[in-house]
Amino acid sequence: MLRRRLTTLPALYFGTPLVTLALPLLLVVALVFDMARLRWRCPTVRILLFAACYLWLTVGGVSQAFWIRIRAGLRPRAPAAQARYHELQRWWVSGLIGCARPLLGLRVEVDNLEELREGPIVVMSRHTSIFDAIVSFVVVGLKGRRATRYVLKQALRWEPALDVVGHQLRNHFVDRTGAGGEAEIEAVGRLGAYLGDNDAVVIFPEGTFPSPERHQRAIERLSERPQLQTAAKALTTLLPPRTRGTARLLQVAPGADVVMLGHVGFEAMSSIPTMFRTMPFRAPVRVRLWRYPAADIPRDGAELDAWIFDRWVELDRWVTDTLAQRQH
Repeated sequence: MLRRRLTTLPALYFGTPLVTLALPLLLVVALVFDMARLRWRCPTVRILLFAACYLWLTVGGVSQAFWIRIRAGLRPRAPAAQARYHELQRWWVSGLIGCARPLLGLRVEVDNLEELREGPIVVMSRHTSIFDAIVSFVVVGLKGRRATRYVLKQALRWEPALDVVGHQLRNHFVDRTGAGGEAEIEAVGRLGAYLGDNDAVVIFPEGTFPSPERHQRAIERLSERPQLQTAAKALTTLLPPRTRGTARLLQVAPGADVVMLGHVGFEAMSSIPTMFRTMPFRAPVRVRLWRYPAADIPRDGAELDAWIFDRWVELDRWVTDTLAQRQH
């Protein structure tokens, strides 16, 4: 962790002013590039401006995080310090969204926001873009005003704000290769401990972005579980969920309801090349929530896995139907 921060933080603090000084020239080059490719909505210019906003927001966020850590002294996990980190998290994401609205045309519309009513929840979210953690926080953390914990992939530790603040809050950066074995599953499960009425844990059961090759490999991994394999084959848009981490979360937090978070429209940010082809957004990102009471969720391992797959099939149907409606 220290070696990574010795790389990313100097790059952030020294690179951001340099990028800012070069920004006028970069914008001219970006505009010429867009015009040469007949992209009248100027996606390269927009993304470049958004990147500059992101850099300065991240400089501000990391600097505030260090100040909170100094103030906390020997008690970085004290409630007061944790509250400050959560407020910092809201400030950073609010800033990104505030920049994304005019520059990228990002609008988020949420159906069934009332499902984020009081009570501990585990949120199972669709995973389709490099910014899914942000859109889920817009819904759960900002609109729902929840103190939110995340299961995130280790690669996101290279993002300075997520790395510095994410380690001060109760998040877990998971090794998706499975090298951690049972220890990783237990670490994910611990996020479900001591959930208060205003707390949420967000997990992305797919683990990565969908592709035909990943879908086929996921089906093959289920060869010894024919019921789940049949459900996996029925999925047309989503990847089959990896159930072990989610199941452990629900076992550690038996009083937590489950909220499913589906979204459509963020496919435009599935990769950097896709962003350059599709920005700005032409339609709002649509989010829908479904809530399932803790009392209705099985606790047995096999039954719980089947229950998670059933919910995923339902989510897949909604995503597929909504995508089809947008194409007409």
